[in-house]
Amino acid sequence: MFNPLMADFSQMKDIDIENKIVELNRKYSIAARSGSGFLCHQIIMAIDVYKEERAARMAEKTKKMLDKDSDLGKLINID
Repeated sequence: MFNPLMADFSQMKDIDIENKIVELNRKYSIAARSGSGFLCHQIIMAIDVYKEERAARMAEKTKKMLDKDSDLGKLINID
């Protein structure tokens, strides 16, 4: 899900994304207590966008780790 009003993720570090998720969860809590349903919905959508970016980055890191592991198998010759 893309929102043109969201921050540019390419400029953000992983920790910045984590901090933004925590911040948005706090804001959601406040909005939910105040009974602002529309605002809660908007915050949830923003949280989902940040979580999708976090998941994409984690998948990319995992893929890189698996690629490195497959390279190690080529170095070991049992023959």
